[in-house]
Amino acid sequence: MLGVIGIVFSLSLFSIQQVAERGTSLTLREYARDWVLRLVYSSLAIFAVFATAAALLKKESAVLAIAVNFVILISTILLLKLYFNRTIRFSDPHFIVSRIAERARKSLGTIKRMERVAEREVRYRRRKGQA
Repeated sequence: MLGVIGIVFSLSLFSIQQVAERGTSLTLREYARDWVLRLVYSSLAIFAVFATAAALLKKESAVLAIAVNFVILISTILLLKLYFNRTIRFSDPHFIVSRIAERARKSLGTIKRMERVAEREVRYRRRKGQA
């Protein structure tokens, strides 16, 4: 079971390498920030822990160990499918540009709000100094 998880992890590293070679630093940054990909990596780590625990429990409860391994196997295959679907979306330049533009819009909105607050503070201090 740990071999399957290792293969999935290796395939995911291969796709990260491809993104790094073909894309820009912004593309790689968006790839690293994606919540779906973080979920996949976290799940693989958790599955590795459970697979190790199931291997240790094999002597006491073979049926439980087999059930845990089967669930991990099916879940890992589903995660691999989810991962590759998401990676395919990241290969679309329109998807990456729209994500970067959305992040830039949010940052610009934050900057504008901070600018308004600073202007109000300056006006307040001017009025306070005149009174």
